[in-house]
Amino acid sequence: FFVCLWGHARGLFFFLASASSFSSCSLSFIYKASDESDTVGTLQDDDDLTVAVAANEIGVGLLLARWEETNGGASDIHVTFTAPAAAAGGFRDLASLSSTIINAFAADFLYSVGASQISAMGIKVFLVNGANAGNLTFQWAQNVANANATKMLKGSTLIYMRLA
Repeated sequence: FFVCLWGHARGLFFFLASASSFSSCSLSFIYKASDESDTVGTLQDDDDLTVAVAANEIGVGLLLARWEETNGGASDIHVTFTAPAAAAGGFRDLASLSSTIINAFAADFLYSVGASQISAMGIKVFLVNGANAGNLTFQWAQNVANANATKMLKGSTLIYMRLA
């Protein structure tokens, strides 16, 4: 066994792995530097929360995000991840008690709030990439287009660990 340790200004992370299972591992922290707004209601790539992935890569990710709904609970937010063609895996909300994983990066998940407020989300991601290099990208949008913007807030972070 070996232990991968990574230090970061926001804490220390570690991972224990069998040397025969993982030839290398690396950790990326992608930090959202400013607020981003959406009024359109169509899923779009987040301006910051994306990470490059190699062909045949296996990785796990954790999105810790803050968002603001400014339309009295009418707009909400839907989210998904995109991955290179032929990638397997999926994502799931950390708060969900269900064992269901939204699979193959093809569906989106709706977060709802009752009134205008700042909310948080946590999503775990698992990726088994195929032969195509590309990006693992967080996408989001208002659930219902509205002139009052839904915002993904500064400080939202994607933590991604390449396992193999």
